[in-house]
Amino acid sequence: MVENMMEVVDMDGHLSVEDGKITEFTADSSRVADLSADSRSHVLTSTQFLLPGFIDAHVHAPQYPNLGLGVDLPLLTWLRTYIFALERKFADLSYATTVYDKVVDRLIANGTTTASYFGTIHTDACLLLADTVHRKGQRGYVGKVNMTVNCESYYRETVQESLQETERFVEEMKNLCSKK
Repeated sequence: MVENMMEVVDMDGHLSVEDGKITEFTADSSRVADLSADSRSHVLTSTQFLLPGFIDAHVHAPQYPNLGLGVDLPLLTWLRTYIFALERKFADLSYATTVYDKVVDRLIANGTTTASYFGTIHTDACLLLADTVHRKGQRGYVGKVNMTVNCESYYRETVQESLQETERFVEEMKNLCSKK
């Protein structure tokens, strides 16, 4: 018997989930009586329904603290006024941990089961974001941002730094993914 199993039944069908994956979906509601007493089962009421998880294909995770700030500004003005200084803070992994925990928790709480995350120029913080996504059980893609032009000097990489850190990020991600 699978330990991590759940069954959901409503009047129109039956759904089985094992280890977080849907293993069966049928239009057979005949199991309602059998499953309603099972602690691994949930019988939906007439006012409940199942909804698939949302996918967010474009999340700038480090910008979370500035949600809704400066939306009236042109993009480069907004970046220079609010974002570059904020993203600079992600060199501090303690700060990055606090923000990344909050943004991933918020997305999951609102039904986002998969996300494509943009990080910052800080490789270690981007790796931390990937680990946070995995640790919290969300599926995701995480990318390191490369900034060599159109940004403040304090938030700029040289082309060589950008290439080296991107290669390091990819190698570390390969290692992280092989352990999971």
